[in-house]
Amino acid sequence: MDDDTLDCAKGFVRKLEDFEFVFLLYTYEQIFSETDVVFDIVQQRAMDVLYCKKRIESLLAFVKEKRSEGAFQAVYAKTADLTSDPQDEPMRKRRLTQLQDPQERYRNLYMAILDNILEQIPRRFSNLESMLFLELANPEKFDDMRQVFPEEAFQSVLKSYGHHFDSGRLRSELQVLYSDQDLQ
Repeated sequence: MDDDTLDCAKGFVRKLEDFEFVFLLYTYEQIFSETDVVFDIVQQRAMDVLYCKKRIESLLAFVKEKRSEGAFQAVYAKTADLTSDPQDEPMRKRRLTQLQDPQERYRNLYMAILDNILEQIPRRFSNLESMLFLELANPEKFDDMRQVFPEEAFQSVLKSYGHHFDSGRLRSELQVLYSDQDLQ
């Protein structure tokens, strides 16, 4: 191996021994393992707006659950087991870099990260409710829509695009579409 490769490897090892780096990895890992699944579902099932909305609400509940002292302590302990706990650093060295108790500092960081996620997810999906009309074109629900016309989704399309449609005609066309056996 050459010197550059060795220097890079040493740098990576130092990063993996750094408490803050590992703490952030564990913090984000527990959240992103859930957000990745939900965001994939939202992309794949975009026309099933109600299902997507339920999955996003359950994701928010999951993140709120992680925003607890117990969840923080679990991440902190897991990190301290893998690296050196900042509580164990000599006091003189710690005073130079931080005036705050290290565990309190990481608790504040952890809670701030989760608060930000809890704020950003609803903001990102705030228009989801207005997209309810997409369900009108969801072939997986045609059978149900044949039985009960999707009034809420229909009102959603009228609210957003009603000036482009004759509502009576649109309703009639959708009912014909849902009853067409060739589309099942």
